[in-house]
Amino acid sequence: MPAAAEITDGVSLTDDIGGYTTILRDGDRTSRIDYRAGNTLHISSETPVGALYLCWYTPCETFTVHTAAGDVSGGAYGFLHEYLALPEAVTEMDIAFGGLSPLCEVRLFTTGAAPEDVQVWQPPCEQADVLLFPSHADDDVVFFGALAAQCTDRGLTVQVAYLVNHYDWQPRPQELLDALWTMGVRNYPVIGPFPDHYVLSLEAARQSFGEENVIAYQVELLRRFKPLVAVGHDREGEYGHGAHRLNALALEQAVVYAADASYDPDSAAQYGVWDTPKLYLHFAEENPIFLDVETPLASFGGKTAFEVAGEAMLCHESQLQYAHRPTLASEEFPRYDCRRFGLVRSLVGADTGNDIMEHLC
Repeated sequence: MPAAAEITDGVSLTDDIGGYTTILRDGDRTSRIDYRAGNTLHISSETPVGALYLCWYTPCETFTVHTAAGDVSGGAYGFLHEYLALPEAVTEMDIAFGGLSPLCEVRLFTTGAAPEDVQVWQPPCEQADVLLFPSHADDDVVFFGALAAQCTDRGLTVQVAYLVNHYDWQPRPQELLDALWTMGVRNYPVIGPFPDHYVLSLEAARQSFGEENVIAYQVELLRRFKPLVAVGHDREGEYGHGAHRLNALALEQAVVYAADASYDPDSAAQYGVWDTPKLYLHFAEENPIFLDVETPLASFGGKTAFEVAGEAMLCHESQLQYAHRPTLASEEFPRYDCRRFGLVRSLVGADTGNDIMEHLC
């Protein structure tokens, strides 16, 4: 199917709350209109519209797109970037909101395959080959990006679950999705329930987040996604970040508790228990492996995993000022090396090579 074309001219947006709809077409993903239950946004276009691409400030409530060709429902998964194909191309439609829905951008397309810069997210997966536990947006790239690109290139199912959310620090939630998409991740990430607090020590992180709260969160995710491999941060927090340290240390406990039905019986009843076959931590000394991040990857047009991670980092535009980048061996950032992980727990034996899926597939 030919790629859809974006419709930029001959478009009119009107709503029932005021004259602010121009911000929905200005390319700024930090401005928004807070629609609520009962509000309606009307869209008309001289060119028939075959699909909508909607960008939200925070997860929206469910909504319905009413067209003469039929209705389309949205918002069920809380995607911040949501692509909706219509039953057939139309020139008029109404979006009826079912609750608080902070809308940032509306892009319109003709009928056709979604263009490359449009993210068509799948829901979080049923079962993950690899479950990554970054703490923040940009940790996904700096420490785990090369690994993620390698895994998606192999066709492995990669699920990402962040410790914190950045909904109060825009545009980081938008950048997060852009970066994951660049690395080939297609299942929508889990965004953690914890607010983003910069904590300089492990003890401060424990006080801020609550160690048991973090463990319970991780246990539920391990049971839900049943990964073959779980991957977490450096126990020393890479550069000493307390949240990174807590995330890693809690994960070591969570993989044990996730297999114990007496721990958090509610999530055990909902998902069953799960004993994760392999747990890796960044920079752990046990059974160290060094990823090959410099071999060209077919699904990325011959780019290496390290190059893909570098491109993904550019998506985190708000963080580039801090000079955090994916690195190899570095005197300036000695514990950043994105190749280095250690197998700290295994049900399938020690590694003999540098493949996190060894003994599993």
